[in-house]
Amino acid sequence: MAVPRALLEVGAAVFLLAMAGYSAASIYYNPRQFPAATLGVTSAYAAAEGAVRIDRVEPAGPAAGAGLREGDRIHAVNGRLLATAVPFWDAIDRGKPGATVVLSVRRPGDPGVREVPVQLGPYRLPAAIEQAPLTTTRLVALALLTLYPLPFLIVAGVVLVQRVHDRHAWLLALMFGGFIVSGLNVAELSPIIHPALRRPLLAMWGLFGPIAPGALYCFFASFPEPTWLDRRLPWLKGLLLGPPLVAGALLAGAVLVSPEPLDLSQAALAPGAQAAVGLAFAIYSIGGYGLGLASLALNSFVARPEIRRRTRVMLWGTGVGVLSVLILVAYIESRGLRGSQILALPFWVWVGPVLALYLLPLSFAYAVVRYRVMELPVLLRRSARYLVVRHAIVVVGSVIAVALTFVFAWTFTRVLRVEPAAIMSAGPLSGLAGAAFGVLVALGTRNAVRRATERVDRAFFREAYDARRLLQDLARKTRGSTDRRQLATLLEGSLKDALHPSSLIVLFRTAAGRLEPVTPPDGSPLWSIEAAAVEREPCSKTSATLVRPGELPASLAPLSIVQPDLLVPMQGIDEHLEGMLVLGPRLSDEPYGREDRELVASVANQAGTVLENLRLASAVAERLEAERLAGRELEIAREVQLKLLPQQAPALESLDYAGVCIQARQVGGDYYDFLYFGPGRLGFVLADISGKGISAALLMASLQASLRSQYAQAPDDLPRVLRAVNRTFFDSTATSRYATLFFGIYDETTSRLRYANCGHPPPVLLGPHGSIDRLQPTGTVIGLFEEWDCRIQEIDLKPGDTLVMFTDGVAEAFNTDFEEFGEERIVDLVRAQADRSAMTMVEALVDAVQRHSGPAQSDDFTVVVARGRGLQG
Repeated sequence: MAVPRALLEVGAAVFLLAMAGYSAASIYYNPRQFPAATLGVTSAYAAAEGAVRIDRVEPAGPAAGAGLREGDRIHAVNGRLLATAVPFWDAIDRGKPGATVVLSVRRPGDPGVREVPVQLGPYRLPAAIEQAPLTTTRLVALALLTLYPLPFLIVAGVVLVQRVHDRHAWLLALMFGGFIVSGLNVAELSPIIHPALRRPLLAMWGLFGPIAPGALYCFFASFPEPTWLDRRLPWLKGLLLGPPLVAGALLAGAVLVSPEPLDLSQAALAPGAQAAVGLAFAIYSIGGYGLGLASLALNSFVARPEIRRRTRVMLWGTGVGVLSVLILVAYIESRGLRGSQILALPFWVWVGPVLALYLLPLSFAYAVVRYRVMELPVLLRRSARYLVVRHAIVVVGSVIAVALTFVFAWTFTRVLRVEPAAIMSAGPLSGLAGAAFGVLVALGTRNAVRRATERVDRAFFREAYDARRLLQDLARKTRGSTDRRQLATLLEGSLKDALHPSSLIVLFRTAAGRLEPVTPPDGSPLWSIEAAAVEREPCSKTSATLVRPGELPASLAPLSIVQPDLLVPMQGIDEHLEGMLVLGPRLSDEPYGREDRELVASVANQAGTVLENLRLASAVAERLEAERLAGRELEIAREVQLKLLPQQAPALESLDYAGVCIQARQVGGDYYDFLYFGPGRLGFVLADISGKGISAALLMASLQASLRSQYAQAPDDLPRVLRAVNRTFFDSTATSRYATLFFGIYDETTSRLRYANCGHPPPVLLGPHGSIDRLQPTGTVIGLFEEWDCRIQEIDLKPGDTLVMFTDGVAEAFNTDFEEFGEERIVDLVRAQADRSAMTMVEALVDAVQRHSGPAQSDDFTVVVARGRGLQG
């Protein structure tokens, strides 16, 4: 679920304010990390005893002069019991030279407690540090060391403010926050930090201090694109960042709710615990930093060329900075150095690696400005006047919100009537209540700030205001476009007025699948781009892509003539690429900002939807027109096919006959014919072509023409005729096409019927007294085999006999229960119509079949009935 932008902005403000406060504390306290006064002892706090144990007494020091010895335990300072080390820090480390403190001391073997007054002496730096010469170079280095947090804070702040919705910006902020917090070790320097600042600084140190290794890996594992390692082990990010965040949150919570500031220094841990914690953090740091640098190296050497160019600068900056510090830390831990022992090392040994960390934020800032790694807007190049005027409202609003938060927290404390002694413990509760109130204030004033900012833009920055309004109006107008050329004209005019690009090309997708620039109606484009190739490029998947010189993908090479600076795809609802906007550099030499790109992307999305709708509407219109034309052509074909069927039947005195053909579609492959061969001779033809529709109809016409022409050449040799018809059909059709055929010749003078049944359903011969005979096949189907032959049979067609010839569409007609009409129903129906004419029988059969199969006729069917005239005729 997406986090509301307002909540992200509040979170970013709180985070950056916290980091700014910590950076200020780091800049102030790091040069002052040595106390002004000293007791002249080396000591450690023993939590189990509630005392400070003296491990060493410096000769001629204040403690030696007061008679303190090694092994003595200090249980109180100025009457304050040492339940924690805080009273000792406040009295000794924050004390002033010459001040007197009263120590409650217990000596081993002596059960009593002695009150020992000690006058604090001035703290002296170790000799190795005190005697080191302060050259100009060293002073500059120390100044840079003091300002160490600033570059991290600036880069993290700029990126987070401008990309608050981007998870990569938050990962970068967490990573840089970890480096900022590590610059001031509050746990070790708590003795010299003001008591009012110890708790919040210690909480931030506990929360953000451990996460830098994990955040560095998470950032570089997925930025600018996921690495091979991240794709194979996506859970590794959660493992390296999740536990440190949870542990840090718990530690920060413990610090905030504790009545007294906790001692989180290593000295507060038992020796075994120190070793375990140190080893665990070392493994975590090496793993996080190592995998992070490996991920950055993968993107710098293995990824796509544009990714390699963008990340290589960051690789060297991050690698040199992080590795230098890791080497220094490894050396310090291996030697067990602490505090002044580290500073006693040669100057550049401990200063150099820390200064090398400057390369991390500086290299990232260079990559942002030079290569637009995070596609930051024009903020980095706008004038200070614009920043001050436009963002003054936000700054003032933030100050008011912070002030109201503190007032609310103070009021909350007063309402609770907290006693002075309990104010420290009630502070976190009132702070949380105040923070919640501050969030409500920020959310409540969001609309007011937006309206005020818009008024400032309209008053002082009219050009930016007008551009935004133009693009917003354009996004609305595109929805009403009804023509591609109208849409192109609207896009070109509005974008030029709003953004002033030096060049602009509007590309639309054609029916051929290519992107072509819009041209005059009577012209033709000089070039085009394959849309499928563009869809494979990352620029077609993002809302708007800034293009650096030399980074144009090969598939978009024709666009180089306009030196494109911004590519904006126009996608339909299904992310189908419908077109593209190509904008050249702005005439003002100002790059396209984030708001510009978001508005143009909104316009492109609207235009893509319109283009898709226009394309679909055009396709529907074309299909309807094609269907209309196809319907007309089918109607013509049907008319032609009906003309091929017998238009009139030659009259015979001894034979009553009739036929009909019903196609399942407008045209089909069933066919019957009555052939007049002279006085008293008539030919009956029934054929069923495999398949349906146009192809079957064409084959039917070809078969009819072939049969008539071949019979005309050899009227007395029926086998020869049929062999010739088979050969013609075989040679002119696909191997899977064939036809069943019944061909009979009736001679009125003899009342005999000579016939050949070529794989056709056997016609049924019904005698006047109920006898049934079937005219079985005399050969196989026509057109399936090159070598083919058949036999000729003869029957008598006497008065009262009825011959029913039909295609398989009659007997195999199915009803809704998948029950066939069947030959038995044909016989029963003919018997019931024995005294009727042949045409009546045909009509009765057709009606019965259609009632049986219902409106959905699945196959063509043809029926021919011939009845011998006689006593029953």
